[in-house]
Amino acid sequence: MDDLRLPNPARELWLETRDVVRRALEQLQPGIEYRIGGGTVLAAGWKNRGSFDVDLQVPRGTKLAELQGAAYGWLHAELERLGAKPGYRPRLNLFTITRAEEERDRQEVQVWAHEPEIGRGHTRVPVEGREETVLSTAQILAGKLKRATRHPVRDVYDVDKAAEIEPVSLEIAVNTVPHDVVGEAALTWIVSYGRIGSEAHQRLVGLAPGEERRYSEIGKRGAKALLEARYAHLRLGIEDDRIVVEAVTQGGTPRRLTIAAGEAEEQFEAKGINGHLRDKGPGARALREYAVALCRKRTGDVLVFEETEDKETRWRTASSGRNLTIIAPHRPGRIKGPAGGWERGRPAWGR
Repeated sequence: MDDLRLPNPARELWLETRDVVRRALEQLQPGIEYRIGGGTVLAAGWKNRGSFDVDLQVPRGTKLAELQGAAYGWLHAELERLGAKPGYRPRLNLFTITRAEEERDRQEVQVWAHEPEIGRGHTRVPVEGREETVLSTAQILAGKLKRATRHPVRDVYDVDKAAEIEPVSLEIAVNTVPHDVVGEAALTWIVSYGRIGSEAHQRLVGLAPGEERRYSEIGKRGAKALLEARYAHLRLGIEDDRIVVEAVTQGGTPRRLTIAAGEAEEQFEAKGINGHLRDKGPGARALREYAVALCRKRTGDVLVFEETEDKETRWRTASSGRNLTIIAPHRPGRIKGPAGGWERGRPAWGR
C-alpha cells in the first residue's frame, strides 16, 4: 500500500509531535497501541479536503489524566518548545495537544481512550513513512454517526463524500446504528442545512475548486446519503459450506457477502453485521454461531434470518425460531438485481 500522507494543516503538527506522543503513551502504559482515525484519515485517502486534527484512539480505561502530572514535565516542556499546549477533558477522557488559538488556524492532536464502534477492520499501513494502525473507513464513519445529531459540518461532508467514494463502507457504518437514530440525524441535517452550509465556509479547507458552490447542499446531500444507505431488506443464510449475507439498501442497491465459517467472527464484526443484528431476534452471536454450525454440517441451502420493511422478521437457531421452522431448511427465493459491492458478478442467493 502507498504511504498515507496526512492533509495539512494537521500534518505539520503530527510530524512534529508523533515521537513525543508515542514516548508519553509508552511511559504511561508499556506496550500500548494507538489507532489513527477520524476525518484526517478519510481526507488522506480521498484527497478531498484539509484537516485540522489528528485523532488517536487508545484502549478504554487508559489513564490519560496522568499525562497532566509532574512525571510528564518533559512532555509539557517539549510541547511548549513547539508552541503547543496540552489539555485534558475529563468527561471524555481525552488528552489534547493544541497549537494556535484561532479556530481557523488551529492544529490539534487528540488522544481518546475509546474503543471503536466497530471492533474489527483496522490494519497496519504506512503513514508518513512509518507503520501505524489505522481505522477502516467504516470504523471512522461509525464513530462520526455517534455524534450525528450534533451535525459537525466536516462529518456531514464526509458522509456525503463517502456515498460517492466508498458507499459500501458507509452502508456498513449506517447499519450498525438503529434506523430511528439514523432517521433523526438525517432530519436534523435537513432542518439545519442553512447553518451547515454557513459553517462549511469557515471549517472546510483544501477543497477542490468549485466545491464551495455545493456548501448549501451539504446538509441535504448528507441526509440523503444516510437514508439511502439503510438496509430495506437483509437476510442471512447458508449455501453449502459458506455463510451468505444479502441486502438491498433503501437506495435500491443490492449487496452480497460470502463468509467462510472460520472467518465468521472477524467478518461479522468488520462488516457491521454484528452491529446490525445486535438487537434482532436472538441476537447476532446466536445467529452467527448457528450459521457456523450449519456450515460445518454441510446442510445445504438454509435461511437463518430475514428482515424486510413490510414483513415480520423471520429467524431460526438450533433450539428456537420465529416464523421459520427449526426442523426443515427453507430455500430462499432470489433477491432481484445484480450482485454488487462486496462481491461483484456473483449470482444471487437461491439460484
